[in-house]
Amino acid sequence: MKKIFEFFSARHILATLFTIAIVMLGVNSARTLKRDIIPEVDFGEMIITTTYPGASPEDVELNVTNKIEDELSSVTGIERITSTSLENISVINVTIDINVKDMDKVKTDIRDAVGRVTDFPPEVTESPLITEVDTSQIPVIEVGITGDIPYDELREIAKRFENKLKAVPGVSRLDKFGYRAREIKVEVNPKALDTYQIPLREIIQAIEYRNIRLTGGTFESYTSEKNVVTLAQFSRPSEVGDVIVRSTFEGPVVKVRDLAVIRDDFEDEDLITRIDGRNTISFLVYKSENADIIRTVRSIKDMINQEAGKGMLAGYVDREAGEGPKESKSGPSFLRFLNRGRQDESIYRYGPVRILFAQDQSRFVQNRYKIVLTNGIVGLAFVIFMLGIFLNIRTAFWVAVGIPVSITGVFFLLPLFGRFLDTISLASLVLVIGIIVDDAIIISESIFYRRSVGDTPLEAAANGTNLVFFPVLTTILTTFLAFAPMLFIKGIFGKFVFVIPLTVSLALFVSLGESLFALPAHLARGMEKSSKGAQRAAARKWFNSLRAFYRRIAYRFLKFRYPLLVLFLGVFLTAIWYARNNMEFLLFPSTGSETFAIDVELPTGTSLQAGSEKMKEMEQIVQSLPEGELENFVTRIGSLSMMDGEMSAGQAENYAHIIVGLTPYSERERDADEIVEEMRAKIDEIDGIDKVTFSIFRAGPPVGKPITLRVIGVDDGMRRSLAGTIENSLKSVQGVKDIDRDDKL
Repeated sequence: MKKIFEFFSARHILATLFTIAIVMLGVNSARTLKRDIIPEVDFGEMIITTTYPGASPEDVELNVTNKIEDELSSVTGIERITSTSLENISVINVTIDINVKDMDKVKTDIRDAVGRVTDFPPEVTESPLITEVDTSQIPVIEVGITGDIPYDELREIAKRFENKLKAVPGVSRLDKFGYRAREIKVEVNPKALDTYQIPLREIIQAIEYRNIRLTGGTFESYTSEKNVVTLAQFSRPSEVGDVIVRSTFEGPVVKVRDLAVIRDDFEDEDLITRIDGRNTISFLVYKSENADIIRTVRSIKDMINQEAGKGMLAGYVDREAGEGPKESKSGPSFLRFLNRGRQDESIYRYGPVRILFAQDQSRFVQNRYKIVLTNGIVGLAFVIFMLGIFLNIRTAFWVAVGIPVSITGVFFLLPLFGRFLDTISLASLVLVIGIIVDDAIIISESIFYRRSVGDTPLEAAANGTNLVFFPVLTTILTTFLAFAPMLFIKGIFGKFVFVIPLTVSLALFVSLGESLFALPAHLARGMEKSSKGAQRAAARKWFNSLRAFYRRIAYRFLKFRYPLLVLFLGVFLTAIWYARNNMEFLLFPSTGSETFAIDVELPTGTSLQAGSEKMKEMEQIVQSLPEGELENFVTRIGSLSMMDGEMSAGQAENYAHIIVGLTPYSERERDADEIVEEMRAKIDEIDGIDKVTFSIFRAGPPVGKPITLRVIGVDDGMRRSLAGTIENSLKSVQGVKDIDRDDKL
């Protein structure tokens, strides 16, 4: 190895080019590297959702759920099938065995099995919706439109805005809330029916027979072939009134308008959405699989900012005086550019409406970038300061260069392993920043020592590196082996944490390569230019005094080594005892969480509007949070949330939830748990609520609730009775809270 070190130590230009190349490649890769909130993971699950309007849970189970489950039972490769039959809807979760060789084939078989079910009731007009559960199903931001204008005007603006959102690069699909479908309502007059002796069914049939679009085959001639199509669909509401219901030779011609009032309206409201307490039509935005989350969200906000100057949505635009895109002014100036995509959620005004933002997932990734940048800069400063004291500034600089070289090296190498930057890989970089300079410090000190005993700069670089090569390699390998077991963890958890040992290993080995082949050349070049002045002599004098003091302390410790060994062993055992009996184990703690959900169950029979009024009381409690803690919140009346990795949710008028977004953890004094406990105490004082449960979004893979109990049986009444008994029993257990049941709808 010594010959190799001599070769690189004597070629300063080659070492410099090597360092610059790694940095340049890493910076270029960072500009194009995809960034996301969590790694790309296929959960091996599929959700089959079927809508059965007007059906009770029992009818849904009998006529929809059971039929689909019977077909799914013939598919090989399925580990588990769980279903929830709710009012109007069937939700079936299919979990695929992670050990199957061809998961895509199993997914195709599942789709084929569902497609074979055709004997649904007539009310089931739409085919079952099959959704693959993976990380691409996580929305990146929610954009809401609100304003004190009639709903039809707000909906028209939202319709145009939807087209703009779909055209943004990186946006794959949108989920709409509060966007009611257009509906022509025929309000029949009972007295008119009695006068003309016409049953209601006859009016329905007349409208159905008139509103048609059918193909009638083809018309063939010697020179051409033309399709025959019957086009008789309604194009205007007035055409519905012109439909003839009854016509006889003796009696009058009776049209729909003679029997009913025709109104151009919208379907009845079954879900209410509010952002920051304002009623909205909102869009949950999903990005495409290969899109960058930060660029996608920034493009959405840039589009809104650009359109605000064109007036393309509402016909005219008047941005409020003094309002515009704002940058966060908190933190050091070198971090402000990281917040350039974070804009005030209510700064855009399209004529009479406002554009609101909520659930911005890109801010989590941006915050991780800030942490990596901050730790990198602080690490550079400390390395330069400490090595500048014990060695010299030139040596300290070249050792500190290993930090950005290692980080940019990881940016360049991650795509080669099919990975990208996410909050977990960025957290891994934060973890390894304190380790990647250790090898450089050891090598530089060894080179510095060889120079002090009389070696020439080139000899010192080669001899010093060769002297500590195996110890340095050993430290790198031991650290790598400490993380290596995480590479072999199976299941969904293993897919999530795989990037941690990969990122740490890449950073370690890039740092090792830079320390062995580039650092010696830089230090040799620097030592050729350095001089031994009075300042160096003074530094050596105080360092020798410090070393003599340490030698005396070490000698005393070695003299009483056995008593000290017993003492430290006792401290070690005491620490283990204390940790086992007094410290909690949390796989993914909620300390840094920035989002939590409040699920609310109102008394059965509560109307949507009554539930909306009750939720306003809860919204006031949320809004009472200090400004430095509350970022935004989204309220939905008529549905349950999907937190803690649960893959099923339902809709009913007596259910609601609030998703609360908090400011970054570094900008507030309390963590999410403390905020939730305060809100729990206040919400418990509200009357007219059956149950309230809190769910804190924790970083890492979706692991569900800490404990899940399933009651299985063929008798629904017995299942419910046993579930109630278990629930009452759990309530008496200390430490148990937020008990939830999936049979409540």
